[in-house]
Amino acid sequence: MTSNNIRTSMISSSEIFVFLHGFTQDGGVGGGGQIAKYVASLFHVSVEQPNLNQPSFNEFSVSNAIKVIDKLYDEKQKQKQNEQIKMNLIGASMGKYSLLNERKKKVK
Repeated sequence: MTSNNIRTSMISSSEIFVFLHGFTQDGGVGGGGQIAKYVASLFHVSVEQPNLNQPSFNEFSVSNAIKVIDKLYDEKQKQKQNEQIKMNLIGASMGKYSLLNERKKKVK
């Protein structure tokens, strides 16, 4: 078994991967989009890239970004019905580091 097969065999079908872009970007562009593509190819998974600048770039807040993540989680959980999903968050930039910390506090 190759190392790539080992990595993908460890990933459950109930896991989703979500890339959190930098504050000045939206999902799928810039260096962050390249990171998401790399993770997708490395683990043979799809990587969600929600636009966290909601409702707009000028009105961005951490609490609104967390709402976007929560909505995505709820949508994915609904699709899995009785199976609990695991959301793997991947972030870029210091801004997303703080967002990840806030999300971690909420999950505990």
